[in-house]
Amino acid sequence: MASDNPQSEEMVSTTQAGKMLGVTSKTIIRMIESGQIPGYRVNFVWRLKRSDIEAYLEAHRYKPGTKEGN
Repeated sequence: MASDNPQSEEMVSTTQAGKMLGVTSKTIIRMIESGQIPGYRVNFVWRLKRSDIEAYLEAHRYKPGTKEGN
């Protein structure tokens, strides 16, 4: 089970998160600012928890045979 403590799990940059989702780092920043995915801003640098990115991917997974998949 993932902890809510950001220091207890891996943090990734917007560039790394973008590679995981197949988008640019600018898109990741837009997603954070619009509330689609949580992020942490320290000065001018954004960081994201790897588990949040994985949860986003799972939530948007194509599921054949479901209403969304038809």
